[in-house]
Amino acid sequence: MATNPETRRRTATIEITRAAEDADRIEVSISSERPVERGGFTEILDHRREAVNLERAREGLPLLLDHDPAKLVGRVVDVHLRDRKLRGALRFGKTQLAQEVREDTLAGTRRDISVGYSVDQAQEAGDGLVRVSRWTPFETSFVGVAADPSVGVGRSYEPNLRRPQDMEDNDTRDEPEARPDNARANRQERRAEKNRIEGIASMGARRGMEREALEAIQRGTTEAEFQRQYREKMERECRDTTPMLDSLSFPAVHTREHSYSLMRVINAGAAGKPLMGLEAETAKELEYRAGKSAEGIYVPMTALSKRAVLETGTPALGGNLVGTEHLASEHIHPLRNASRVVQLGARVLPLKQNANIPRQTGSATAEWIAEDAAATESDLGFDQVALSPKIVSALLQWTKKMAIQSEPAIEALAQDDLKAVIGLAVDLAAIKGAGTALEPEGILNTTGIGDVAGGTDGAAPTWDHVIQLESELAIDNADVGTLGYLTNASVQGKLKRTTKVAGDAGAGFIMSDRRDGEFGVLNGYRTAVSNQVPSDLTKGSGTDLSAIIFGNFSDLLIGEWGAIDLIVDPYTFADKGNVRIVAHYFVDIAVRHAESFAAMQDAVTI
Repeated sequence: MATNPETRRRTATIEITRAAEDADRIEVSISSERPVERGGFTEILDHRREAVNLERAREGLPLLLDHDPAKLVGRVVDVHLRDRKLRGALRFGKTQLAQEVREDTLAGTRRDISVGYSVDQAQEAGDGLVRVSRWTPFETSFVGVAADPSVGVGRSYEPNLRRPQDMEDNDTRDEPEARPDNARANRQERRAEKNRIEGIASMGARRGMEREALEAIQRGTTEAEFQRQYREKMERECRDTTPMLDSLSFPAVHTREHSYSLMRVINAGAAGKPLMGLEAETAKELEYRAGKSAEGIYVPMTALSKRAVLETGTPALGGNLVGTEHLASEHIHPLRNASRVVQLGARVLPLKQNANIPRQTGSATAEWIAEDAAATESDLGFDQVALSPKIVSALLQWTKKMAIQSEPAIEALAQDDLKAVIGLAVDLAAIKGAGTALEPEGILNTTGIGDVAGGTDGAAPTWDHVIQLESELAIDNADVGTLGYLTNASVQGKLKRTTKVAGDAGAGFIMSDRRDGEFGVLNGYRTAVSNQVPSDLTKGSGTDLSAIIFGNFSDLLIGEWGAIDLIVDPYTFADKGNVRIVAHYFVDIAVRHAESFAAMQDAVTI
């Protein structure tokens, strides 16, 4: 038996068939059992069902141009075997290059398609023939010249490939002095390479990263390194998302967000039908990320607020959306608080299990000692920052009549609402979460953060308070990283009309009108303003007091487990024709170092 971890390619002249019901679907014949000269031996690909591993092809194969991973022009879907040929259907992308290739294909100027595959098992059949009895296709590509122009059997000629017996598990005829331990090592090396290629390709197919997977395979990237790169990319995208989680949660869907339809998910659930297309791909990827199956359907938007049942019969609950003359394009959205913690640098961590992050709390001590004296023993100290999923859950209902009559469409309104609410729910918990068994602990309730007090009953914020907030971090060597201020609009107004030196306008105001992009500036630091920051605090006899937070926001961790678990329930209120939607979202929040934050929680702004 012979195995070959190398990538091989075969080129076929495609047979174009257009399905009447689908003008964009182009059926092609990809490969067959026609012998191909490999330079020193002739290769035959076995096309029996047990010989072709179509595991990777179940979700389709990437369609490239000239085997260049950077030139992805579509996918080959519905890959199957029929009449001892490998067949599929071409689906082209929407890029300019993809459409150009599509037009050339329909015009008949591009006819040659090549299949990239790995050989898993092969046997010599005599007379220089080698029959590949197990092989795996993993990419397809348009090429310029075929070695054989016959339909479905044209082949690219690659004379640089080695004879299969050069890589056989137990054949050492070309190396008579090969030792058994060397042969064993070679077999293990080939098996490891085969597993690497399959692992990376499978990971890329699941996550919509076929192009990156092909590049990683060609570069020799390990499977663990590819997985690490994927996680880092996702963390970066999550950190950069503004406002918080205001998009689908992973790259493959993020780039096509406009085509994702929550209504299709809900309609499928209400009708008891399986998901199709992008919605199915999204649910599958989010289930992979969560590491467990959903009770209902995973969707990439979360935290439904509790709403009344939407219906067309009551104006305040949906009737105002139904009409023939109302200006749907001018729909007025509600005014909302701003979601700011991620903008300021909070880190979003995709997780599957509970997470314990080790943290060093104590260090060794150094001292000057006399000659021949012993140093004093000191110990290191450690604890852990723990993250475990907390559940945000809510309920939404609307009538089926509402779904078919509303304008603007209730789907679009619901999506906009869900996107905004998820950011605000987690943002609010990050600021002032109670830290109970049910709710994450936010910055203001974290034990050990710096405390700057205004007075017994609170006090108006002054320039001195601003300096004290910054000094709290500097004293603890925590004034590093993504530093910034977070407060509410009342405090902003107060600081803009309060001078640094009492009664001296020439000294300037504590907060000026200078901007750093969309942020204000306070003593040179970015300052985010959101009414998520509390303005109803109490102290002594003082009421309606506000908070001012200064800190290194990259030390604020937000862990998320998968995505929203959306359960579409058409049964509970079936007699009313209502669709009931229940959603669960799993998230937790932690501060890496309490010393990285300081707060004044008794600011008087009146």
